[in-house]
Amino acid sequence: KSEYACQGSKARLRCKAGSSTVIEILNANYGRTQSGSAVCPHKNATNTRCVGKQAFAKIPKKCNGKPRCNVIIDETFFTEDPCPGTFKYLHVIFRC
Repeated sequence: KSEYACQGSKARLRCKAGSSTVIEILNANYGRTQSGSAVCPHKNATNTRCVGKQAFAKIPKKCNGKPRCNVIIDETFFTEDPCPGTFKYLHVIFRC
């Protein structure tokens, strides 16, 4: 599964309700690798080479082994800004 959440919003990772499956994070990036019109449109979305390493360290710790997981996409959770001035998003690839 693939989930996107824009900066300032909430990511909601879910496995099938009523099943015994749990989340396993395969990859996560908090930054921007797609143009502004493709994902989370914004005027400050020109830098498409923004890859933050913090997401792949933090998201598995928060979500692995749970049937569902919510992450607020802000500076409180992601304390390192991989590309100041760029409107970012979280992209998570996971399986259940």
